[in-house]
Amino acid sequence: MSTVPFDRAPASPRALPALPADTLPVLGWVALCLFASAVWTDAFVWCAGLGLAAAVARPFVDGFRRGFDAFDVLPLFTLYYALSLLLRGMGLLSFVDSPYLRELGDARTGHYRALVGWAFFYSAVGMQALYAGYRSRIGTRWGEALVRRFPALTMPWRGRVLPIVVVVLMVIGFGAATARVHGPAGFLTAAANPMKTNTEAAVGYWWLIAATEFALVGFHVHMLGLLLRRDPRFLLHYFVLGIGLGVPLYLASSSKFVLLRIFLLPWLYRHFVVKPLPMWKVVASFAGFGALFPFFYAYRALGILRLDALKVYIDQVDNPLLLMFNRSYGTDSLMLIVHRTGVTLPFQWGHSLLDLFTFWIPRLLWPSKPLSFGLAFPAAYMPDMHWGNMTYASCSLPGELYLNFHVFGVVAGCALLGMAMRATYAAARRGPGALLVYGYAFITAMHLVEGCIASQLETAITHLVPTVIALAVLTRLPAVRRPS
Repeated sequence: MSTVPFDRAPASPRALPALPADTLPVLGWVALCLFASAVWTDAFVWCAGLGLAAAVARPFVDGFRRGFDAFDVLPLFTLYYALSLLLRGMGLLSFVDSPYLRELGDARTGHYRALVGWAFFYSAVGMQALYAGYRSRIGTRWGEALVRRFPALTMPWRGRVLPIVVVVLMVIGFGAATARVHGPAGFLTAAANPMKTNTEAAVGYWWLIAATEFALVGFHVHMLGLLLRRDPRFLLHYFVLGIGLGVPLYLASSSKFVLLRIFLLPWLYRHFVVKPLPMWKVVASFAGFGALFPFFYAYRALGILRLDALKVYIDQVDNPLLLMFNRSYGTDSLMLIVHRTGVTLPFQWGHSLLDLFTFWIPRLLWPSKPLSFGLAFPAAYMPDMHWGNMTYASCSLPGELYLNFHVFGVVAGCALLGMAMRATYAAARRGPGALLVYGYAFITAMHLVEGCIASQLETAITHLVPTVIALAVLTRLPAVRRPS
């Protein structure tokens, strides 16, 4: 199969700035915040908020100096992080009346404002640690080691077998999705109550949900194969296959994340293989996706059988265009975590991550298996969550790290994530397999802003398993070259 050339050497880490130069200013800011928290709440809020603003601005300042790569995961991760933890906090201090913080009382009280300040502080510490990890040489070295350890990431794909791989992955995925809703006749039942289908009705069906991801990987392998051949039918296949795959999966689950994976990743692959996209187009696409949130939430609440009430539902929503802003409630979660942890609830000491070791065990064999932390979090930390029983809730990345290991968890966890992000980005240009894996690392890192770390990594594993199988076949059969 004819492919475009990939880099055979990783990007040089010498372009990265040295770490120690900004260590003292960061430590000075930490000391100033801690002093202000003891003497004047408003000064603490300002100091922590400005520190968070500076932390999320750093990747963009460096980007303007060296140039932006629109699908470098760091800038887009930072934008979502800022929306969820900086802008949301500013809103809570000014115009947002959060339904999740009723127990904290009046937003003008010192305790409430101090909690916003601590949310700013821990978020800023996490962002500084993540940025330090991302720009360290460790991440680049991990990327080099990754492609050396797994040659399939850099090897060219074998064109003749690619359609067979795609078809097999699609058949497995659609078969699992059909079994998940109990056959074609059960699709309407699932689409009638998609929120239940994706929460309490999903318990015990993890293996079928995981097998459904084979179809998404098959779609991505096919789209990347078209790009490698510079096939002019890319857009046709993107819309026809994307809609054919995305619509039924969305209708049955109401999962926005499914749509994002299906429709975003082909453009990430095109960005690396054919022509880079400018940053403004990528940001605009996310803004357009956010503008659809009123319709997403309406469908989740109404289901397919009550779509005639769509207009009534949206008319009853105050400021529907703020739904994406209100969905990014990381500051709310982090405030409640700081408010409760070590006071009314103990530190978890890694307990929220234990699902990583048990998620693969079927409930048929272990009926009393604990629920994932994303389902257990609302009852313990956010009792005012109003979406019903067994609803996933975002605990935020710094929030989950804090409730496990306090500030050490925030620093170590975010730094480790930054290194992993750098490693996958450094490897992305080395070959088609590495690029395919980077797409899943990209989308996982973006979603990790919301926390629920174990669940996010489990979803990444459901992508990587069919990816490994596909690469094992695509890189081990005899090569077929297109005639010149």
